[in-house]
Amino acid sequence: MNIFIDFETYSRVNLKKVGAWNYSMHPSTEVICMAYVIEHSHEEAIQVYIPEVHMFPFGPFADNTYIAWNSFFDMCIMHNVVYRDHQKQFPNAPFPTPNLSQWIDAASHALVAGLPGKLELCAQALGYPEDQQKSKAGKILIEQLCKPDKYGQRHTDEFDLRRMHRYCTQDIIVMQRIYNSIPALSEHERKIWVLDQTINLRGIPFDVDSCNHAVNIIDIVATQQAAKVTANLYQNPPESAFERVEIKPTQTKLIKAYAEAWGCPIPDCSKASIIEALERDDLPAEVRRLFETRQSGGKTSTSKYQAIVERTWYGRAYGTLQYHGAFTGRWAGRGIQPHNFKRPELNDPEGCIRLLPLESPDAIEMIYGPTMAALSSCLRGMIYSEIGLYVADFSSIEARVLAWFAGQQDKLQVFKTHGKVYEFTASQIYHVPMEQITKDQRFVGKCGELSLGYEGADNALLKKAREINYHIAPEKVRGIVMSWRESNSDIVDFWYKLKRTFRYAVQNPGQRFWVRADLSFCKIDQWMVCTLPSGREMKWYNPGADDRTIWYWLRNQKTYTFGGKLAENVTSGLSRDIMADAMLRLEAAGYPVVLTVHDEILSERADGCLDEFLRLMKVRPIWGLDIPIDAAGFWAHRWRKD
Repeated sequence: MNIFIDFETYSRVNLKKVGAWNYSMHPSTEVICMAYVIEHSHEEAIQVYIPEVHMFPFGPFADNTYIAWNSFFDMCIMHNVVYRDHQKQFPNAPFPTPNLSQWIDAASHALVAGLPGKLELCAQALGYPEDQQKSKAGKILIEQLCKPDKYGQRHTDEFDLRRMHRYCTQDIIVMQRIYNSIPALSEHERKIWVLDQTINLRGIPFDVDSCNHAVNIIDIVATQQAAKVTANLYQNPPESAFERVEIKPTQTKLIKAYAEAWGCPIPDCSKASIIEALERDDLPAEVRRLFETRQSGGKTSTSKYQAIVERTWYGRAYGTLQYHGAFTGRWAGRGIQPHNFKRPELNDPEGCIRLLPLESPDAIEMIYGPTMAALSSCLRGMIYSEIGLYVADFSSIEARVLAWFAGQQDKLQVFKTHGKVYEFTASQIYHVPMEQITKDQRFVGKCGELSLGYEGADNALLKKAREINYHIAPEKVRGIVMSWRESNSDIVDFWYKLKRTFRYAVQNPGQRFWVRADLSFCKIDQWMVCTLPSGREMKWYNPGADDRTIWYWLRNQKTYTFGGKLAENVTSGLSRDIMADAMLRLEAAGYPVVLTVHDEILSERADGCLDEFLRLMKVRPIWGLDIPIDAAGFWAHRWRKD
């Protein structure tokens, strides 16, 4: 039977800061209440379990299915907090906790349906009346009852606790209605979701000792930089200067204020604003040093060391992946967000990691350059397993799938043979044989291949060039774009076919329209449903179209789309399906997956065989036997970019 549940808890630790697993393992974490309803039973009224008053309401777990919103949290509470409290009360009584196959995450169903992953936003998107949405007063109650007040005391007012019980009940009502009104996961997607939860409960192995050393080094550098910047600013202070205080790279409000006092205001302290400010010729030397310090010391990547320390439990970080976190079905990062780990710039990050126990910024800078930049390059290497990691990456998977979708045969042939797609693209742009392509021309080919496949134009090409530190003369950009499009006419046609088919489907609800024999669109109820060659359905909520534009609603906002964006959606979605199937194969073959990042898979295993690992990744699906799938990888103790 289906049981909808929602826990409300108290703890002295911050859930957002430490993550659901560490939160549930903290000794101060307690259950305030749990609202639940047993569907299709004689007790369909919503009930509230209060630990001080009731016995835990569920007996044998074997036949129960537990449905929760963001169920990983409720799973952690059930397995760790409820189990712990039960063992204290009844040390000799068994408490069989439910296994993964008995859980359903209603939020994941919403994400697959193209709806927001937050309960309140999902209810709003579905147009529920305000009295049938998540209680707005609940946020205030959470602040009052679920964490200590500013004096470190717990709020236990009986009236507020009863209000919390009603809030918890309202969440169950909203969740149950949403769950019963949106499509369930397919059997295959259900397997992928269970694998996702398995990975999240398995955890990512981290070198926490090295992370602690890195945190200490960052503190030393920040203190040194603050002292230098402050002394530098006050050698010749302006009349409007503030009281002398040390400015650290993370103190964005102070940096903005001092920059304005020096007559150099900036809109914010973001990376883009700092880079733009540093390009000014009239910037005073004192302010330039301030901005350079912010640029090096304010790196998001270095702040991740602290996040790793806070979110690991005995060397592993749990709950770091979000199933269907991107619209296309790809995974997103949560908490530590390894998806955002900086690409290493050092040739030898492992050598730098070996220096960390010295906690000497000078030693690092002497060998590897600026300390903060060196630490950013070491971040990937913090994912460390004593028994070893298999790491493999699909090679240009989206470029291969896009060419396959569009029937761009010349490019497919490149992927099936030598694979030098950047040189091939450059030869098309410059109309010279591949053997004569220069290094600069190859860079242009690379920029074009990485930026123009989804209807990108001049700005996209320039942006990509800046990202890889390559300069393209502005007057040459338009010619490069047009040359790429002429050489990739099948891909360009694919953009227009997608937009045209999307519009036809909007205008003719219930009818199916085909882009190609294995790719179709059909408007069903409130959704635009695209059936991919893999059989998976991608959904756009509340789509619309007129003579010129097409759109859908995302996170309660009208979002315009276009042919190139649809090409990106279906290409990224199908690439994700290829990777998800590979993860299932690896798991079944005894290569336990601990992380997936973009097109990369990490498995933790001491023995095994790299050739076997790559062979399992490169299996072509039955629906795409002619997709030129390829992958490369390595075995090591630390994660790195091969």
